[in-house]
Amino acid sequence: MTEIRHSVNKSFGTVHSSSSSSFVGISTDMEIDSADLDGNTEYLLISHMIVGGASTSQNDFVFRTAASGSDLGKSYHRTEPRQSSSGNGQGYFWIDRYTTPATPVTIRQEFAHLAGTTNAYAGSGGLIALCLDDLTEDTDFFWDEDNTLYQNISRDNWTSGVSVTIGDGSSDYLILVCAHWLINNATSASPEMRLNVGGSSREEWQHEGEDTAEEFTVGFMGVVTAPAASTDVTLEYSMAGTGTGGNDLDRMAIIAIRLDAFEDHFAGRVTTTESMTVVDTWYDGGSSISHTTNTAAARDWLQFGHAFVDVNENNKRLHRRLRDTTRNISKAVDTSFWQAPNETTDFVSLFSIDEDLAIADNTAMTWFMQAQEETDVSPAPIVEEKNVAGFTFELVTAPCDQDIIPDSIVASTYLSGAITDIDEGVDTPDANWLELNAP
Repeated sequence: MTEIRHSVNKSFGTVHSSSSSSFVGISTDMEIDSADLDGNTEYLLISHMIVGGASTSQNDFVFRTAASGSDLGKSYHRTEPRQSSSGNGQGYFWIDRYTTPATPVTIRQEFAHLAGTTNAYAGSGGLIALCLDDLTEDTDFFWDEDNTLYQNISRDNWTSGVSVTIGDGSSDYLILVCAHWLINNATSASPEMRLNVGGSSREEWQHEGEDTAEEFTVGFMGVVTAPAASTDVTLEYSMAGTGTGGNDLDRMAIIAIRLDAFEDHFAGRVTTTESMTVVDTWYDGGSSISHTTNTAAARDWLQFGHAFVDVNENNKRLHRRLRDTTRNISKAVDTSFWQAPNETTDFVSLFSIDEDLAIADNTAMTWFMQAQEETDVSPAPIVEEKNVAGFTFELVTAPCDQDIIPDSIVASTYLSGAITDIDEGVDTPDANWLELNAP
């Protein structure tokens, strides 16, 4: 089998800081080096982290995902922090389809404090590239994007945004969504988004702004298991609150990745809720997703976990982790950082994304997506919908453009006799491909 071309870069456990008034890279651990990318190739970029700043009275802590000094795909995020400690922050999440130039450039996460007087903080995340050219669009992945400016979003009026149509009755799908919000009302109007799957509403995010200069780059994930053919998955948006004057929305994106395109995967959604009444305790609703690996050899995996937390009070400090209790390991856990809400009605989106390397065949796993409250403030937050998913980098079907001999070649010998008697019309892997991609 062959792996999808990919690059996974991350930093957990370190609070990165800078008081630069112009954008600088957050960490070399959180960037995709140009050497890891092929030229003239399309990738899915996933940028995730926790972002914040050292002052609750300044609104110019800024963050972005950039290439060659330019913001990619409306990835710009500007915030006035709710809390000012060095590990505080909001969740930042952004996805985009990105085609590399002929000579690739490094892609990095960047931050700045525009006034240059105190620190911006970021970390607990990273950058991921998955090669879309190694998958088949509208079979292995489904994409929709809208860069229209929608102004003064109506309250309590759920509106359909970007949408994809998936399903074959047996395949499972990982859903990733993101949006870019422009905050015009920071006192009584909270942006909100949710998924609608086959006509049923699901995951919901809500976050009030602190300042009208803010811009939110945010998102969440969902899992859809074995949907019927022609199932619509739609990102819906609205506004919560009671005041006049709404916020604007100028980008939405959604991707559905068919997990059965990979050699092995797990996926599940848990809807049980649990009140997080005891501080410094991990909560997950008591439900899990179990899976035993079925691979030809030890494999590297990419794993996603996500939870929504109904905060109930705006002084919370929330941690998250992806936990396998069978192997007694935690992934993407980082108690150096926490996410802080702005308002008591917020629904915070907690992401855990990480690699899990060299997992042997026939390995039993029991996955929980968990959340924890660091600051014990009443009433207790509630951990609500959880989604977990993981897949090997190996693909079921080798991409047709990775060193496959073209149909038109007819030869009796090739590569110094390594392959002989190639018949016209047969796609035969060359010796280099066989060596690099052996199980």
